[in-house]
Amino acid sequence: MSGIIYRSFISAYWLFILLLTPAIIHGQSISGKVVDSKTAEPLQFANVFLNNTTIGTVTDADGGFNLIYIKELGTYELVFSFVGYETIKRKVNVDGDALDIGEIELIPSETELIPIEVAGTRDKEWEKKLKI
Repeated sequence: MSGIIYRSFISAYWLFILLLTPAIIHGQSISGKVVDSKTAEPLQFANVFLNNTTIGTVTDADGGFNLIYIKELGTYELVFSFVGYETIKRKVNVDGDALDIGEIELIPSETELIPIEVAGTRDKEWEKKLKI
């Protein structure tokens, strides 16, 4: 009985490997680095994704990223975004080779926020209930 279970396990294992192998072999990659345009400091946790796909990642502590398992060859719009910076979009052509796009410089956005004033009064009834 244990021999049958063992053979079934081995068969399932090889089936899994055979189904997974094409995705690993044929998956393309795009890599690069995202930095601040003024200071050249790396931007950690910047978003990098292929527009209109589910393929995306965030940058590491050195600003580096690596998008992997791009199965479809073709032209994509690569998007770089980070809070407080302008979003950048680049056209990239995935042709079967690993693509290194180098450094991408994000420009800090110059959005000025409108100041707000918070005013209020103390609720005397609430304070009485709090003491109780």
